[in-house]
Amino acid sequence: MKKKLLNKRMNPDIIELTGMLIIMVFIIAVVQWLLLRFTHWSIALGATAFIAIVIAGLYVSLSNATPNGGSNGPDISEYVTPITVVFTSLLFGFFIVAYFSKTQLPKNVWLFLGGFIVLFSIGRYVYQCIDSAIVYQENFSSCEIQLINKSGNNQIREIAFNNSVNSLTCSISPNDNEQPYPVIPRDTDRLIFTCYSDKTGMFRQDFPFDYNWSKEKEGKTIGLCFWLREKVVLPVKIVLNPDNKVDLYINNKVVQQYQLSEPNVSTN
Repeated sequence: MKKKLLNKRMNPDIIELTGMLIIMVFIIAVVQWLLLRFTHWSIALGATAFIAIVIAGLYVSLSNATPNGGSNGPDISEYVTPITVVFTSLLFGFFIVAYFSKTQLPKNVWLFLGGFIVLFSIGRYVYQCIDSAIVYQENFSSCEIQLINKSGNNQIREIAFNNSVNSLTCSISPNDNEQPYPVIPRDTDRLIFTCYSDKTGMFRQDFPFDYNWSKEKEGKTIGLCFWLREKVVLPVKIVLNPDNKVDLYINNKVVQQYQLSEPNVSTN
C-alpha cells in the first residue's frame, strides 16, 4: 500500500515494453550474428550493450514526452529498469546466437555477465526499497483513522486529508467497508469533503486542519531501513452526524466541528 501512495516515478509499461523487445530481439539477432561472424565476440557484446542503452533511452524519452515540449526530461533513475530489462533480453538473444553460430565464449564471460545481472538486480531492488522508504518518511505520517457514521443516509462521499503545499492527498470513503488505511500526508492543512446532493449534484467543501493537533513524533523503523523512522501522529476519529454536521476528534478529544452546506443554486 505504501508503494501505491508513493507511486510518483515512472513504472515502465511491461506489456508495451515486452512487445517491443520481442520484435527487437529478432532484428538485433541478425546484427549480433554478423558481428560474431566477421568480428570478435567482445565487439558483438559491446554492440549489444550499446543498442540496449539506445533502445531503453528512446523508450523512456518517448514515454515522458509532452505535446508542448515543456517537460524537464525524465529522472536518471527512470532509465535503470528499462536498460536492465532490454540488456538482459538482448543478452539472452546474444547467447542463443553464439550457441547456434558455434562461437566459443570464454567461461568467465558467462560467469561475469550472469553475476553482474544478479548483483545489479539485487542492487536495483535495494535502491527502490530505500528510495520508497525515504519518500514515505519525508511525506507521510502513520495515523490510526476511525470513521463513524451516525447520520444514516449521509451526503458525504469522500473525505480527504490534503497538504496544499505539495498537493499530497489521502482519501477515505464513508461507504467503504474496509478500515481506512492508517496514513495521512505530513503537514496536512486541509480537510476536504466531497458530497452529493440531489439538487446540486457533486460539490466539495474544504476546511482548515491544524497539523499541530496531531503532535508528530518518531515511530518504528521503516522496513529494512533501520536508520529511518516513520512519523507517527495521534489517532484521528471523524464522526458524521445528522444534518451534515461533522465532529473531528484527535486522541479522543473534539478539536473541531464542521457544518457542511450545499452551494446556492441560481434560479435564473
